[in-house]
Amino acid sequence: MPRMGSVLESPFTKMSQLSLSSWRDERLPEVLWAAILVAQLERDEYLQIFREISEACKQLESEEWQGLGHTNIAKLGESDFDRLVQPIIDRDLARLLTPLSLFPDIPDAHHWKRHVPDWTEANAEDYQTVAVAIGLTSWHQSEQATDVRWLRVLSMIIGGKMHFAESMKSHAEEIIGFPHVGEMRSVRHSIRAAEQSFGSLSIADDKPLPLDWTNAFWKR
Repeated sequence: MPRMGSVLESPFTKMSQLSLSSWRDERLPEVLWAAILVAQLERDEYLQIFREISEACKQLESEEWQGLGHTNIAKLGESDFDRLVQPIIDRDLARLLTPLSLFPDIPDAHHWKRHVPDWTEANAEDYQTVAVAIGLTSWHQSEQATDVRWLRVLSMIIGGKMHFAESMKSHAEEIIGFPHVGEMRSVRHSIRAAEQSFGSLSIADDKPLPLDWTNAFWKR
């Protein structure tokens, strides 16, 4: 990986036609569910859950699936959504996602409420959980933010939405093997660059999805 002064340059930064957006303002609210898990679980546990959810992306029936953000998940049928969240259900962790019910505008509420107990009974602790989740992940280079961004990249790779040229095979192997493969300083940089290259919310036809939900999140 080439170096420019003190900065390691990823091959992803050289990709053309990138649709860049703000991690904190636009992309983070779209993966709020993942940030909430990060705020409440040990790192090894949530990374394993993220990996299993990414593996489930290979089995989705919808050909229009374009990522694990709330806006895209809302478009999935019940069977596809249930496949995605099975690793959470199997561990009896759906209760940790009650804070999602604080946001009535969340696009995929119709899916989550089928699994999250006491969906309409959010309390003061749930506000605190959201505060911790955003606090841990709003800085785009934090360990927790990088882990959530890794989920977004890994799911696209395993789900067949992101492909690598042969010359970038080693980068793909490092991302798939994260956090146990490669030199972490450069791997984390590659993860962040790859995640940013997706643009706002969707990689389909280079058309970012509308920001209705993310705007509603910050207003609330």
